[in-house]
Amino acid sequence: MQQNRKRFLIGILGALAVIATVSFFFYWKLRNPLLSGNYKPIFSEIKVDHLSVEGELPRGLEGVYLRNGLNPSYPCADYKADDADGMIHAVRFENGQASYYNRMVETKILLEERAAGKSLQLCGPDQKTRPARASFSIVKHHGHLIAISDGAISYEIDENDLRTIGPYDFQGQWKMVVHPRAKIDPKTGEMMILGRADDPVSHYATVTSDGKVNNPGEVDINRMLSPNDYAITPRFILIFKNSISVKDGKAQYESDRYAQVAILSRQHPKTPVRWFHIEHSYVSWIVNAYEEKDTIILQGLYNQTAEKTGSLREWKFELSTGKTFITNLDEEDEKLTLPNINPNYVGQKNRYAYLAASIGRFKTSGVLKYDFATKQTKFFELPAKNIGGEFKFVADPTRPNDEDAGWLLGFVYKENRWSSYLEIIDAQTMKSVAKVSLPQRVPYGRLGTWVPKGSPHSN
Repeated sequence: MQQNRKRFLIGILGALAVIATVSFFFYWKLRNPLLSGNYKPIFSEIKVDHLSVEGELPRGLEGVYLRNGLNPSYPCADYKADDADGMIHAVRFENGQASYYNRMVETKILLEERAAGKSLQLCGPDQKTRPARASFSIVKHHGHLIAISDGAISYEIDENDLRTIGPYDFQGQWKMVVHPRAKIDPKTGEMMILGRADDPVSHYATVTSDGKVNNPGEVDINRMLSPNDYAITPRFILIFKNSISVKDGKAQYESDRYAQVAILSRQHPKTPVRWFHIEHSYVSWIVNAYEEKDTIILQGLYNQTAEKTGSLREWKFELSTGKTFITNLDEEDEKLTLPNINPNYVGQKNRYAYLAASIGRFKTSGVLKYDFATKQTKFFELPAKNIGGEFKFVADPTRPNDEDAGWLLGFVYKENRWSSYLEIIDAQTMKSVAKVSLPQRVPYGRLGTWVPKGSPHSN
């Protein structure tokens, strides 16, 4: 009798332990801020034409805006943003009308998890690598629309219906991962790609406008798993080696380490690397870079932590002397993020930059226009309870000689309505010209792209 009672109590305690564990998991899941609010995933894949527009769609806005974003289908127990599946949201503009469509990036891991009905990813401190979920960015080059992961293989997407075609390796020419912030040279149509294999070396190459991978090279970046961003000029590629190290998968700022910039030849990768030392810093985003005689001017956002925001700064690297000159351009605002410029000025001297104002992870309150010539700014502020993300610059094809002629496009979430719209801002006046109502909520995301109608490349 006593033994039966003992077994009964052990059984009860075991059941209570299981219930407590399951309850704790679901409680944690509900409490995880990256799984609630507008981080919460959606599961409907739809296409809706003739969207309602407040204001008037600009003439000349013909093409498709696409943005990759976070949409975890089977979040693991220690879910983080880098574990999210990708979902692409698109708004197409054609004949004065706007249409919306969206679809999941159907990666190998997502298909396997659908079949199993659960997460198959090992999360937490035991996780050594993350599977490719292609949720960071999207770019089109040589007719191929590519969804890019941060540190894993990329996937090709059908532009018309966002169907996943399959893993993409540039027709077998590039077997490594691709850095999510690919750069397209507007003068040549070449795309510079940066990647890495199972070593501390960063690899880079040029993808020609007809899709050939040329001029592969490498540079030793032994403190970072991957540079956070990089820049191109007509002759060079610039890669930052920040004042950080990576321990247990986390970036840590090291105040005793000087940051460096590697300047490498695009056309002649075997040319020795030029290293320029700069102050202790973490360059979170590159705005642009260009050449003036023997000097390279680079604009970027920097801080002295490992945060993904920063204040605007300019570096000048004299190739003849090896000297670096630094100018702080906007010391007041240290929460700038997601920079954009007119894509026709990538690698060329630019006058304007557009910088989102960060208010949290993937969340912004508006966008700042910075004039490098006058040092003046204009700020477009979203209404209260309206939260944006990246604002993508789209050049007006009817005004090619005006650098700021165009529009800024970005998804905005209305907190009090549980809905989203696409904001269209005049990049010259920094005033809203139209709001496109969307048929469903668009969760927060990362980077987008603009593909002009009939173009083989993003712009």
